[in-house]
Amino acid sequence: MSRVWDWTKPFNDEEIAEITTIFRKLSTYNKDDWVLSSEIPNLLTQIDYHRTPEEFAVYSAYWVNNYNGIIPYDKVIVLIAAAHNSVLLTQRLTAPYDREGTGLITIANFDELHEIILINDRKLVGLTKVGLLKTSEINGKVSVDEIVKKIGEHLKQ
Repeated sequence: MSRVWDWTKPFNDEEIAEITTIFRKLSTYNKDDWVLSSEIPNLLTQIDYHRTPEEFAVYSAYWVNNYNGIIPYDKVIVLIAAAHNSVLLTQRLTAPYDREGTGLITIANFDELHEIILINDRKLVGLTKVGLLKTSEINGKVSVDEIVKKIGEHLKQ
């Protein structure tokens, strides 16, 4: 009997170990502990995270744009571990966008982030870019703290 993965709850140590094994058995696995971004559909569907090809393309683009087309294990596992919590996931997704640690990301990064969070959590579908940007934009950049705050508020409704 295969495992039933529950993406609404945090994964336990056993589940994380199983995800690690799945990751390291992917066809493009490299001994430096990464796979190609094209593996995202294969990885996620093996752990019952089903999305459309278009949605997987958005996820793949994240890895292409931010990690030169590779998915390092240490980066993806923290995202998978946070997927049950949109606030935490959003904070973790913004790490490559905010390399200077200013708490601000570009509008282009925000657009990509917005797509990803809507795909991950269907409860956020009503959260528009305009609504998020209304008080989040500062001099052409977007405040990560404000985005996270608005996502939390939206989920409490």
